[in-house]
Amino acid sequence: VPNGVIIMYQVTYSTNGVVNTYNTTTPPVTITGLVPRTTYTFSVTAYTITGPGTPQQVQTSTADIPTVTVVMVSAINTTSVRVSWLAVQLPPDGILTGYTVYYRSLPNTSKRQSGVYTNHTFPPTTTSGNINNLNPNDVYQFSVVAQVTIMGQLYSGEMDT
Repeated sequence: VPNGVIIMYQVTYSTNGVVNTYNTTTPPVTITGLVPRTTYTFSVTAYTITGPGTPQQVQTSTADIPTVTVVMVSAINTTSVRVSWLAVQLPPDGILTGYTVYYRSLPNTSKRQSGVYTNHTFPPTTTSGNINNLNPNDVYQFSVVAQVTIMGQLYSGEMDT
């Protein structure tokens, strides 16, 4: 390690001239209390015993991301299901670009470990879609996420796991 072992990280974020700083020895850092529809500048600096490294900076905006509710899964046959959901309520400046269905097999099905998520994206005018080629011996977990553009930036809702 050229400058030594990292002993601390300094995370700063700012908006409208107000700067907040968090120091941690164990990332990650969760920042709470951010205001929706606000642009923030985040910076992370690693420190070693020789001093600070080069700060890494990013600017991003927060948004109210709608959450998909009432996900229903109905069997079509032994290898296909139909996933249905309610349309999301968009914020005034939000543009729905689609819905993504995430799915995976659960642990202990077909004597396998829990699988990684696979996804399929559906158009924004759709509130249901078919998922095919499933293993008939597996139990699956499904989650639907809205893809929304707000203030020119694409956001994905959180996955309900």
